[in-house]
Amino acid sequence: MRRRDFICTSASGLAGTALATAGCGRVPESQNAGRLGNLRSATPQELQGLVGDGRRRRILLRGGVVLTLDSRLGDFEKADILIDGKTIAEIAPTISASDAEIVDCSGTIVLPGFVTTHHHQYETLQRSNIPDGLLQGAWPQESYNSVVQNIWTAGRIANPQNPNSIGLSNL
Repeated sequence: MRRRDFICTSASGLAGTALATAGCGRVPESQNAGRLGNLRSATPQELQGLVGDGRRRRILLRGGVVLTLDSRLGDFEKADILIDGKTIAEIAPTISASDAEIVDCSGTIVLPGFVTTHHHQYETLQRSNIPDGLLQGAWPQESYNSVVQNIWTAGRIANPQNPNSIGLSNL
């Protein structure tokens, strides 16, 4: 028997035994009371005061590092952004809007127009590019982290975050 087959067979047998002895099935309502029984959807009245509840409103994002990604506007080390309904009305170092809800953005980076900008897309783009670099001089006995770090910092290959290389590697 191959090692892989042994591991797969052992793992599935162990999982089956664990499930049989632990008992699978529905949790009785008496044991579930108080945990999930009180869950419900929020009412429209409860959503009224939240940003993004659909009402037209003015929101002032105050004091963040603003990266507009627009060469005409530039980037700001510290600036305010006024949002009127669903429109970015103004971006400036200081904005006065007494009728707006104020959100303190000091210590944060604000990208106007982007929603949920946290991602790991660059890692996905590198998946087909990094192995090509690793073949150009990495030693098999080295760990993955030491290989990647040493290759990039020692200049053995160019950093794979070159936009042209990444774009070509994903064609």
